[in-house]
Amino acid sequence: RTTCLGQVPVSPPTTLVVAIDPGKVSGISQLVVSTDAFATPLSDELTVPQLFPHMGRVFDMCDREELNLVIVVEKFTISERTIKTALSLDALDINGWLKGEQLYIRSLPFYEITPAQSKRFATDDKLKALGWYERTKDGHANDANRLMLSWIMTTDWPIRDNVTAHLAQELLK
Repeated sequence: RTTCLGQVPVSPPTTLVVAIDPGKVSGISQLVVSTDAFATPLSDELTVPQLFPHMGRVFDMCDREELNLVIVVEKFTISERTIKTALSLDALDINGWLKGEQLYIRSLPFYEITPAQSKRFATDDKLKALGWYERTKDGHANDANRLMLSWIMTTDWPIRDNVTAHLAQELLK
């Protein structure tokens, strides 16, 4: 289940959507949505010391350029398993900072998607069909692209229809 905290945006003229798979090394996927046209997000992997200043620049750019901003993160849940296996709580710190900045300071939407939801729907085959699959050291960029694709499919924005059509066309080849 995708959880949106804050006001659900209507598809505006220009919006930057940033999807983040948080952690010691975070995947980040960024997509500018200005029409219903199919587009490919820019994705990468960033360490914690790289992610925080990068997102600070993203916030500044959106303020300066008057872009709407949507943030989508992989939800981090503390469980018995994470207590035993998590060597770092970086994901919790990142999500907390982004949620505070986006939701409480800027009053803009902040989406949380569970890892199971994004991995179940946004498979490697679908990412490859869209041209969104990135070969990276740890695969976190793909996890961020999975979040982006999962989020797009939960919206009623026109881009969803184009992504769906492109995906269907590529998978039927």
